[in-house]
Amino acid sequence: MITDEATTKISDDGKILICISKDQNVRWKRKGPSIYEWQRLSKKHASVDVENGRFQYAGNELHGKIVAVFTPWCGLDFNLTYLADSGELLSIDEAR
Repeated sequence: MITDEATTKISDDGKILICISKDQNVRWKRKGPSIYEWQRLSKKHASVDVENGRFQYAGNELHGKIVAVFTPWCGLDFNLTYLADSGELLSIDEAR
C-alpha cells in the first residue's frame, strides 16, 4: 500500500476526483458514486441525485485513505472515503 504520498484535486466542473502520486502521475480518477454504490453504502440516505452531484473538497492521502466531500443536490454534504492506492469507495457518511 502506498502511504501518505498522494494529493487530490477536483475537476473544474466538480464532477471528477483525481488522485495524483508523489511523482505527479495520475493514480486514478473517479466520478461521483454510482446509484448502486450509494444505495449499498448509504442506507440512511438511499435516494439522492448522485448523477448531478459535485465534489466540493478533497483531502490529501492520510493513512492510505482519501476523504472527499460530495454534494448530491439533496441539501446535505457527504464524506466519501476512498482507498488511496486503488480509488475503491469504502464508505459514505453524512458530513456535519
